[in-house]
Amino acid sequence: MDIQDTGWRVNDQPQAKVTLQVTPADHPPFQAVITQTFDVFDLGSLAPGAQAQVRFDPNNPSKIVIESLGAAAGGMVAPGMMVPNAMTSLDK
Repeated sequence: MDIQDTGWRVNDQPQAKVTLQVTPADHPPFQAVITQTFDVFDLGSLAPGAQAQVRFDPNNPSKIVIESLGAAAGGMVAPGMMVPNAMTSLDK
């Protein structure tokens, strides 16, 4: 995983660009780059080897967001919603 501060703040929360490896249960693994705003207290959880719950569009995996840090894969999904998956680090 690689994380870079973009220099932007939204409601005093930092925005970061995160590169990660997504390992879905029902799709081939892929690398993704996410630019997202994080709670300042969550930034310490973004480290090599960390896992998180993410959602991505299986028809367009570039549409992806981190939902929670330290979460396991899985979860309930309604038809037509983005699919939750887990991520692992690029820098093990």
